[in-house]
Parts: sequence; C-alpha cells; structure tokens
Amino acid sequence: MRSSIRPVFEAIACQNPYPFDFFDEAAWNQMVVKCVFTGASIDTIVGLQQRRNPEVVQMLRDLVSERDAAGRPSPETVRAYIDRN
Repeated sequence: MRSSIRPVFEAIACQNPYPFDFFDEAAWNQMVVKCVFTGASIDTIVGLQQRRNPEVVQMLRDLVSERDAAGRPSPETVRAYIDRN
C-alpha cells in the first residue's frame, strides 16, 4: 500500500477483496485515505461500508477540510461517505 504508482496501488486497493479480509484497521484506514490522494475512487474499495469506522471518517473529514482551505476539490463520493449517518 506504500506504492505511489497508481496502477500498482489500484491493483491492491480497488475491486480486490484482500484488504477487506486481511488489513487491520490502521492499514485499512490509510488505504482509504490514500485512494483520495491517488485519485482512485473510494467507491471501488471492496467492503468500504462494512469497514466504516470513526477514525477513517475523521481522517477523511480532515483531508476534505485541508483541501477546502487550499481551494482544492474533493470527490463528491468522499463527501457523501463522511456525511453518511
């Protein structure tokens, strides 16, 4: 998950059940946030809703706030995910 090469990262993070089944919460959360940084859609993460946790939501809130402050856009899918009750 440390790869900055988008196709390599997406091969692991997107449309792949491995992270859902085997990543601990910290690794999972980092992967979700890194999707935003790399431009990969979080909607392609297998198990995104099932592994939702307060820490990943807060991490994404912080990221969106930083991007807003810098005048940079954030994907609507990320905003919808953090606003979901």
